Parts: sequence; C-alpha cells; structure tokens
Amino acid sequence: MKGSNFTHMGSQISTVLTVMLGLMLAGCPTPPSDPPLRCGTGMVPDDIADTCVCIENAHPMDDGEWCDCDTLYHWNADSTECIMDTTSHEFTWFIDTIGLGALHLDDISAVAENDVWIAGYFTSDEIPGYDETRANAAHWDGEKWNIHRITEPRWGFAGLTSVCAIASDHVLFGANALILWDGETSTGFGSEEGFPLGFGHIKDIWAASADEVYFIGDEGKIGVFNGVNFELMHVPTEIDLKRIDGYKDPSSGLTKLWVTAFQYPSRGAMLHYDGTTWVRLWNETTPFYPNPAYVQPGAVFVPDEAFLVVDVGGTQGVGNTLVAHHSINDFNRFDITYIEDRGFIRDISGNAINDYFMVGDLSTLVHYNGSTYRTYYDIPLNDEVDIYAASQIGNVVFAVSVYSAHVYRGIRN
Repeated sequence: MKGSNFTHMGSQISTVLTVMLGLMLAGCPTPPSDPPLRCGTGMVPDDIADTCVCIENAHPMDDGEWCDCDTLYHWNADSTECIMDTTSHEFTWFIDTIGLGALHLDDISAVAENDVWIAGYFTSDEIPGYDETRANAAHWDGEKWNIHRITEPRWGFAGLTSVCAIASDHVLFGANALILWDGETSTGFGSEEGFPLGFGHIKDIWAASADEVYFIGDEGKIGVFNGVNFELMHVPTEIDLKRIDGYKDPSSGLTKLWVTAFQYPSRGAMLHYDGTTWVRLWNETTPFYPNPAYVQPGAVFVPDEAFLVVDVGGTQGVGNTLVAHHSINDFNRFDITYIEDRGFIRDISGNAINDYFMVGDLSTLVHYNGSTYRTYYDIPLNDEVDIYAASQIGNVVFAVSVYSAHVYRGIRN
C-alpha cells in the first residue's frame, strides 16, 4: 500500500509541474525572426553571407548601399538587370586593291583610322626608289594606300608575315626575323642582334609596349623582345601557334597572354601566360567544351580586363567554328555565343566586347554588337575568298584577303 500511495503522489506532482510549465511557456512570446534583407538598387541577397551583393555586371558604389552598371552596360526598365550596350551593325563597305596583284596579304594592324599597315608579299609599280615590282607592305593614310618595301639592307628583300603597329613611328614587322619601321627607315633584328636561331617565320606579334613585345611561330615557339635583347619562352606544346593577344593587368603590373595553337589535321591547344608561367588550358586529348569535337582554336581576342573571346574549330560533322566569351579571371566561366557554319575563323579584332569583327575562310566576315551577330557574306568579291586578318579601330574596320590583292574597308554609318 505504501508503494501505491507514493506512485499516486508522484503522478499528482508530475501533473502539477506539467501544468505550470505549460503556463510558463504560454506566457513567453515566440522570439521574432530576423527581418528579411532589404537590398539597394542593383543588389540581391546573398543567403550564405547574409548580406547584399551586386547583380551580375554591376559594381558597388562608394556608399555601399547600391550598385551601378559597369562600363558597356545599362539598366533594364526596372533596374533589375545590367544589359550590355549595343553598337551599330551598319557599315558602308569599300574594296581597295593593293598593288598590281598579291601573292598574299597576311596581316594588318591599325594605329588610327588613318594610320594602318599591311604585311605580305605582292607586286607594284609604285615603290619609291625601286625599279623592280616586289613589295611587302602598304600603308593607309586615310585617303589612299601607299606601297612600301620594308627591308633590312643587309638581308635583301623578303615577304612579311605579320605586323604590329604600336605607334606611327614604331611599327614591327615579322618575317624570319623582326624588323622595326620608325616612320622613315627600317632596322632589322636578326641572329646578329640575338633573334633566336631556327625560330622560323613570325606568325603573330602582340606588344604591351615598345619594350615588351611577344611573337609566336611554329612548333610552339614564343619569343619576347625588350627593345634590346631577345628571349625564348618555354611553353607546354610543340605544335604550330596561330594567334596571340593579351593585356597588362593594372593591379598587379603583370602581362597576361593567351595563345591559340592548331596543327592539321586535328591537333589543337589553348595556352595561357599568367605573368610568370605558361600553362596549357586544354588540348585535343583533353577537350574543354561540351562537344569534344571542338579542339582547334583559331583566334583569340582580349577586349578588356573582363572578357576573353575564343573561336574553336570543330572536326567534320559539326559547325566549323564555335565562339565563346570567357571570364578573363576564370576560364571555366564561359558562354558559347555563336556557331559559324561557313568557314574557319582566322582572326578577331575590335574595340570592345560589344564591338568586334571576326574574319575567316569562305568570305567569313562577321560583326558582334553586344547582342547579335551580323554577317556580311555578300561583301567579298566571291564565296572563295579567305580573309586571314582584320583590324578594327574606332568606326573603321580593315580586313585582308590572304590570296588576293583586296582589302575590305568598312566605315560605320
């Protein structure tokens, strides 16, 4: 009986405690939840960091309470998206003839709309100071093309394969050596001046300045010239290099470079220099893009400190070339923006990510305006024209057809 009374008493105590606890809990209101983040214009909540961040393509203002669109972008109607500005597709086209006939026009580079140089090998009867008809350069002065013969007196005549116009009085031409045109005379830099022995023909040139010049060739060769001395760089490929582009990083002072490599029939590679080391981003055995048939990069364009534009050719059965916009700080972030079914793209040149031209085989001549691509297939003289190089500056673009004497010159309306 004693044990039974104890059990009954314990049950009563438990009931009382339960009631008291219920009353206590009922008397305590539920703590209010944190108010939702209220973000300023151009911002969205970042749930992980529990703060507000700028939407894509926007940057924070000094007060940190709102964001504004970056350069080349504008707000949509309700300020919820930063949309890329667009440029005009409307160009008036002219076809200029260089000399008497061209064996090849290989490259073109512009300092200004009225200061443009072509490198190649053609014939002309307009070469000042020469009786023979062989020429290798032409200069556009805004009204006409003036024929030149860029040579080093010690070497004699040679066709030119590349050109990089840094300034009116500092134009670099590539052959199987480097030649500087100072506006009046030419000076060659060959093996006696330290140009790398066995380098072969220079395929492309890019310069951060007159004393920091990079040039590429076949079999994975990349050289650098500081205005006095030459140096060969060690790169992770031995296949032929095609195009080089880059920029000088203002925050670090380092030069960043990208190089395309392609060798028939199906070898390809994309190389990157971070200012200290060359790395191979991918090659034909480790395809990068979703469709592994695209392994043959042709051209590369670095319009600014944010974007990188690459075209990559595909093997048979797919479109000839895809075009991708990459983040310059993270190559793995990209959008495929265009598929060119007509011809392999050989060069890309422009003013910005929303204003550039692509040229290539079979009359490929295409402009991107920040939103759409416009083709100008009807401009070249026939469908068999191969356009190997272009240079756009301001509202004028120049493109050269490699196996003819023609320059396609477009002026924006």
